[in-house]
Amino acid sequence: MTTRTGKFHLFLKKMITKRRKKRYQGIKQLSEFRALIRMMVIALECWIMREKIIWDYQYAKTQSPIERKLYNLLKEKGYRVKTQVPCGKFFIDIAIPRYKLAIECDGKAYHSSPDQKRHDDRKNRYLRKNGWSVLRFSGSDINSKLGSVFKRIESKIRKAA
Repeated sequence: MTTRTGKFHLFLKKMITKRRKKRYQGIKQLSEFRALIRMMVIALECWIMREKIIWDYQYAKTQSPIERKLYNLLKEKGYRVKTQVPCGKFFIDIAIPRYKLAIECDGKAYHSSPDQKRHDDRKNRYLRKNGWSVLRFSGSDINSKLGSVFKRIESKIRKAA
């Protein structure tokens, strides 16, 4: 009986060690689960409203209304957009991989504290170090000045091309 318990204990210990080495994996899985739930809700809404059901996994992975608003605009303009793209220990809100453009959408609730600003600065440095161009937009800019936000994005894309 002890050898079985010992083997099970070793198995659990290996699993925990593996899990700790890949910290962000759990966050990624939770994000993917949330995206799946969001896709199901969108499909249900479309079915209720008798609209065509559109399966857009990238849209479902967005994490805020401002991300969804900007994502929709970029898709509408014909860009191939990815959301919640992993880069090291960070995730890019919206990315246009063809141009290595990372777009961060900063809502006031999560990006106004000094700690969060330091985190955002570290993230910007890391992304730039890894070849990404970074644009940050506040929620109020996305909600009230979407046209100028899009002009800045297109300007950055023209420089990258």
